[in-house]
Amino acid sequence: MPKVGFKDLCPLWKAAEFDPEHLMGLYKRAGAKYFVSMGVHHDNFDLWNSRHTRWNAVKVGPHKDVVGLWRTAALKHGLKFGVSEHLWISYKWFAVSHGSDKTGPLAGVHYDGVNPAYADLYHDASVAKWADDTPVQFGWNDLGMSDAWRRHWFLRIQDLVEVAIEGGHLENRRTDNAETDIFGATCNYPKRLHVSPFAEKRATW
Repeated sequence: MPKVGFKDLCPLWKAAEFDPEHLMGLYKRAGAKYFVSMGVHHDNFDLWNSRHTRWNAVKVGPHKDVVGLWRTAALKHGLKFGVSEHLWISYKWFAVSHGSDKTGPLAGVHYDGVNPAYADLYHDASVAKWADDTPVQFGWNDLGMSDAWRRHWFLRIQDLVEVAIEGGHLENRRTDNAETDIFGATCNYPKRLHVSPFAEKRATW
């Protein structure tokens, strides 16, 4: 195994000088009318107190609810608040973690992704088929993604929406897919949900 992997970097992120209140004040003075926080990117690390993964900013690293702090600051300054997610493609994008260097002293030494103890961060062994692919090769789509991942993604993002709209504050949530919008939500399911990568499966979840 390599000496250091992404799993080792997450606890090192402390966000010791993170000051959303100060930053939001700057944004408002600059003329901002709304603020959109990152919820989770392709790295599979949630920035809120996620109920579905231990890899989140409350349990690891900063020990702060980043989304919640942004939300509080935005609303205090009278800005509309939104949240963005880019999680769904993580299943393919993070497949590289199951590969290894091709040259150099660690050539052939597998990355952390092959360790099943961290499958909840790097995904399970089924993604290894894309380990050597570029995004063009593996395809920016849901082809080959497991139903288990689809459901897990859905529950994670449902959780994000519920957290982000606490008190009914979320005006609009938009994913990295241009066809995807979620406007408003109830405690159980969004009033309007169209998530094109996984739309065909949502009725069975």
